[in-house]
Amino acid sequence: MQTTITGALYNLQQSEIDQIEFLIRKQNSAKRMIFQDLYKGKNWEEAIKRAQSLITGIPRRYIYSAKEQAKQILDSLRKHQKKVNNKAEKKSKREKIHYTPKILKVIFETKKLLEKRARGLISKEEWRNARNNQLYSEGWKEKKGNLNLRIIQNEGNFQLRITTGDHKWIFADLYIPEKFRALLLEHLNNEPKYTVKILRTKNTKRGSQYLVHITFEVAEAAIVSSFNNGAIGIDINPDRISYTEVDKEGNFISTREIDISNCLNMRTNKTINFLSNKLTELINYSLSMGKGLVFEDLKFKHDESYGKRLNRIFSNFSHRIIVSLLISKCLRKGIQFKQVNPAFTSNIGKLKYSKMYNLSIHQSAAYVIARRGLGFKERISKHFQSLLKRWKQEQVSNWKCWSFLSKKLLSSNKAVLTKRHSNAFKLKLRDQNNILAMEFT
Repeated sequence: MQTTITGALYNLQQSEIDQIEFLIRKQNSAKRMIFQDLYKGKNWEEAIKRAQSLITGIPRRYIYSAKEQAKQILDSLRKHQKKVNNKAEKKSKREKIHYTPKILKVIFETKKLLEKRARGLISKEEWRNARNNQLYSEGWKEKKGNLNLRIIQNEGNFQLRITTGDHKWIFADLYIPEKFRALLLEHLNNEPKYTVKILRTKNTKRGSQYLVHITFEVAEAAIVSSFNNGAIGIDINPDRISYTEVDKEGNFISTREIDISNCLNMRTNKTINFLSNKLTELINYSLSMGKGLVFEDLKFKHDESYGKRLNRIFSNFSHRIIVSLLISKCLRKGIQFKQVNPAFTSNIGKLKYSKMYNLSIHQSAAYVIARRGLGFKERISKHFQSLLKRWKQEQVSNWKCWSFLSKKLLSSNKAVLTKRHSNAFKLKLRDQNNILAMEFT
């Protein structure tokens, strides 16, 4: 498992800043040049030779690191282009129109910033600074660490040795947060391979600031919370995270909710920090109960429109971020986790368990998820057997039975978005008819 810790360079002299900026500018030029060659079909050896012949004044290993970055960008571009073309091809077949494959291009900064430069809203120097804002160096296990950007420990303090030429270095003071120091020291003593990226950020109060991202492999923690004593099911929604605890027999114990409605209007970095802090409550609860976590393996399709308000909420829905944070925290803390099929969890929870335990639709869905993670199947209640008489149940799967019941009983329900007093949003299910009072005819 990979982890990344963030530090910062401080006490830099102007001469040292100039040398770092020179390296940043040269390596980013090499990255763009190598990307263009790889995009045109040249092999990476030819691309590196051409970059080394045209871009001089920096160590060769910076060029190799630039190649790795260019290769990652190209792989991501091809993957995204394949996804876009597959979606366009399906749409053309559905609407019976002519299909033309799209060719995507890469802008080495944001498209918005490029448009500003074209209109003359930003200067050429601002555009260059935005494009050239990072210095990247990969670690080598054979070389016992990172030759270009090496971390040095000196009497409890850290320094970053930046290679600027043959036997020429800059020794910059490196700040590492206290909570990450023990982890970094353990890695440096055992497995010295690590990747370092220096990122220049613009701070209005302090001017330019150089952050340092250090990425390395860490061993997974020993399992502390498992499924031997039960499970905790998690239902993730745009405005809340509901989690329900069950014992090893699948019986209901308790349920709770975490309000995350504030993240709907946050930027990405703030959203990650906000969700990470909120999920700490769930992780601590799992550790205290000694039970593993179960959550859905959801895949969203963004090729449909659900209206202006719903589209905005779904576009800001941070399900992928929440799942990645959950997996990372589980691996670090030694919590066993499992992802299950999300089919009909909300419908089964509403039809079968909502009134039985007086749960909301999200809490009952979390209950179904927890039981599914333990391997339990949801039988059809006797209350609904009369609806299934025309089917021979031994020949119809359990999934088809629940699908039929969902369409039959929940077709009149509408998901309505209402504003909360805190100007956020929440999903509220409104029943037009009482399910238990319905006539099954």
